[in-house]
Amino acid sequence: MPKPHPVASAPLAIPPEPKKPTVFGALLGGTLTIVVLAILGLGLFRFTLGLTPPTTALGIDQFAEALRGGEPNSAQADGVIISSFHSTTYPTGSENPVLLIFGEVENHRDVDIENVQIKAQLIDELGTVVATETMPIGLKFTPPEFAGLRDIHKLSEMVAIKSEQADATIAARSSRTWSIALAAPLTEIHKLEHRISLLQKETPQN
Repeated sequence: MPKPHPVASAPLAIPPEPKKPTVFGALLGGTLTIVVLAILGLGLFRFTLGLTPPTTALGIDQFAEALRGGEPNSAQADGVIISSFHSTTYPTGSENPVLLIFGEVENHRDVDIENVQIKAQLIDELGTVVATETMPIGLKFTPPEFAGLRDIHKLSEMVAIKSEQADATIAARSSRTWSIALAAPLTEIHKLEHRISLLQKETPQN
């Protein structure tokens, strides 16, 4: 009887050796990652602080300065720092809304600090200060108070009364809240840089 021809076994498939990443590929991947994180970071910054990344060269410089915390040492003085701030608008009984900027200040020293003031500036993309206000820490405002303002100019009277009654002292190793209320500028708020700085005024002599 004829013998069957032997069947040759199929050759084993050898997987191709994976390509090693080149230096250029690694740099490109790292750059893309940084760009994506930067975009996400700017979006988060806009969401939390109500700011929009500007498009002009000067505006970009100002926005980068805001990310660094504004002017050097403006957010801290003698161990007292502004740890956070946010802003929002509230309707009033008039056509003009109120812009409320609020946050927290911390005292990292072992002594009480008196007469702590917070200064807020709103700056447009051209670097123009469109609004500025300084108020002592400890002020508190409520939406019903704003809703009761039939005349936006009465806001200054409300602030003056609250400022006289406010305790602007922050105890050692503690934190305090602060609020600044001002008539909202006609410019779109989310396009304005919020520059917040900390001041300490001299105690008035009796």
